[in-house]
Amino acid sequence: MVRLDDGRYIIGFDNGYQFGKTARSLFDNGVHAMGKVEPSVMEHTLKHRRRFYKVGEGRAAITEDKVSDEDARLLTMAAVAKELSVEGIRKARIVLAVGLPFSDYGREKGQLLEYYGQEPVLRFEFEGTRYDVEICRTLVFPQCYSAVAPRLGNMKGDYLVAGLSMPAYVKGLLRQHFKSAERAGTDVGVEACMERIREIVHGELACQGAVLAGTLEKIAEGFPERMKNAAQTGGPPESGEALPGYSDSFPEGFDSVLERFM
Repeated sequence: MVRLDDGRYIIGFDNGYQFGKTARSLFDNGVHAMGKVEPSVMEHTLKHRRRFYKVGEGRAAITEDKVSDEDARLLTMAAVAKELSVEGIRKARIVLAVGLPFSDYGREKGQLLEYYGQEPVLRFEFEGTRYDVEICRTLVFPQCYSAVAPRLGNMKGDYLVAGLSMPAYVKGLLRQHFKSAERAGTDVGVEACMERIREIVHGELACQGAVLAGTLEKIAEGFPERMKNAAQTGGPPESGEALPGYSDSFPEGFDSVLERFM
């Protein structure tokens, strides 16, 4: 959350297919209607228009879009409340920044802007605390935009931005790309692209393989002697005693490899 000079706050919210994420919170994206009876436990409880909901418990089913019901709005209220509560703020005018996958951005950006524009003033209670929030403006970005924004000036041609921690998502994105281009051999093309990504990553790390192996060997060589000493003394070695070859720092050159993935 960032405070602007005019008193408004920028709050970013990623309404993911498993988790809702803000700068300072991570929570499940499940939304469960509880009716008009106040739950006995207020944790994750949101009250809106005299109805109660549990927001942030369990995982929601994947839907065609995120604007066909009120769940996205309720999740947004919870996300905003989590950010404002850190600063002890209960009433605020905000600029809401949200993201969409690249594959959906062109089709759903307008729908998302219209969705949040339908109810810009949000009055609700979250976990027993009242909030009055006005969404002054909504900004919609492609997901991963913040990762590439500082580099846009040097990027020429076409790029594929992929989160390697989500191979299934990457495959789905590539498969959709191949289908939209009416290319034959969709699965073959996707698998070939993923294999090439793996080769590049493995190649970056392989250059340090011998160094890491040598370090592990030195540690392993000292382990039996260390355990023998422990048996003779009747306890573990002193905390200040280190294994042969042990170091708190990475092998020389390895940090440059890690920087590529940070």
